[in-house]
Amino acid sequence: MYKIKASPGRTVIIHEKPYLYFSGTAYLGIPQDPDFRQLVVEGFERYGTNFGGSRLANVRFDIFDKTERVLLTLTGAPAAISASSGTAAGQLLAHYFFDKAVMLATPDAHPSMMPPGHTARKLSHNWTNELPQILESIHEPVVLFCNAVNVLNVRKTDFSWMDKIPKDKSFTLVVDDSHFLGIGGKNGGGTYSVLKTPAHVELVVVSSLGKAFGVPAGIILGTEALIEGLWRTPLFGGGSPTVLAYLHAFVKGQFIYEKNRLQLQKNIAQFRNGIQERPELQTFEGYPVFSVKDENLADRLFKKDILLSSFPYPSPTSPRITRIVINSLHEEGDIETLLSHL
Repeated sequence: MYKIKASPGRTVIIHEKPYLYFSGTAYLGIPQDPDFRQLVVEGFERYGTNFGGSRLANVRFDIFDKTERVLLTLTGAPAAISASSGTAAGQLLAHYFFDKAVMLATPDAHPSMMPPGHTARKLSHNWTNELPQILESIHEPVVLFCNAVNVLNVRKTDFSWMDKIPKDKSFTLVVDDSHFLGIGGKNGGGTYSVLKTPAHVELVVVSSLGKAFGVPAGIILGTEALIEGLWRTPLFGGGSPTVLAYLHAFVKGQFIYEKNRLQLQKNIAQFRNGIQERPELQTFEGYPVFSVKDENLADRLFKKDILLSSFPYPSPTSPRITRIVINSLHEEGDIETLLSHL
């Protein structure tokens, strides 16, 4: 574990020494993007440091509506509601469905989507094959929480199992898009922009905006009926929204996301061309994260002034997970240096 004093970008300073930084979740380099940072400053000048009032108050900022409209255009979802973080958005959904359905969770489902008391049933690693039999024993509506991408082993979720869901079953699929929205799907639109669900399956997408988009907020995408229901919950009405300045930058900075997304894809292509077929590096097409099987690689590269993502997750006692993360700030020489040491 290394303590740092400034936000990393293409490099990170550790003990007064620069290291090439192939870690983190700022896939589009937003925290260090000068144009985006200027928009954040502009937002603070307009909205101040914070507004802690409820969104149900009799004074409401239109920046929330603008943010949600941008996300609807990007994703193709029918309705949206924002929250102060991805975790807050996940908990809003978990509490909403708590007394409305039987809740199931895949093994890699993020803790933020777990309902009170962890009452969601955790499925096994063979859950896609077991799900039809499980559904036969459940007569109430079902909500399944899962990931768009398992970012630990860097595998994209296969949703072909949806065809096995009985048509008479009330089934809601909640997909955590935190590591896909902004960089995957159609023009960065994430899961909602590309996943076609059967007519009897309701799709809900929940996501942090703090990864690719680089702003401290969360979002829920779904039907108008669902979003209206979430609006009426005490958890939403009683919670403070995110800092408005960041939403201002998000709305005004869509051209920055597009530009950086194109650069990210160039960087990914350079790295993939350099590694060719390396089975010890797991990823999928167009994705900036590469799972590493060699648990000693991070230590070896650190001695070469290169920092990878490598730490126990999701708890301090969990196995160490090592990954290579490409971001849009990396230059050709950075990637060539990394390739030369693999």
